[in-house]
Amino acid sequence: LAAEGDSAFQWSPVYGRVDGTLPLDQLPVLNVGGRQMSFVRFRVTADQPQLATTLSFNQTRGLTGWLNGKPVALAEVVPVELESGENWMTLAVSADARANDLKITLDTTTPEVRLAP
Repeated sequence: LAAEGDSAFQWSPVYGRVDGTLPLDQLPVLNVGGRQMSFVRFRVTADQPQLATTLSFNQTRGLTGWLNGKPVALAEVVPVELESGENWMTLAVSADARANDLKITLDTTTPEVRLAP
């Protein structure tokens, strides 16, 4: 990600609804190469290294993802291997290609994995 660590870009909190969706109309939109894009990131904490879990997406159309700066092939259910400690998931959201709000679910059957506030 070219903008990762660039002080010209500032992350700001955006809160999801009670039903777990993140309303896309609340996200700032940037013009990136003629495309209208928003960016979202969240962290997942793992208590042990190489911990396997899954992330589920309500829809992947218009999304591009990176886990800890490495590209992730997105699907409805994505198996991921987490490093010990903080793991950052970053999503590029195409405002042109996506109509539905964003909902991501973390498999929480493994107690060693949790979303970090």
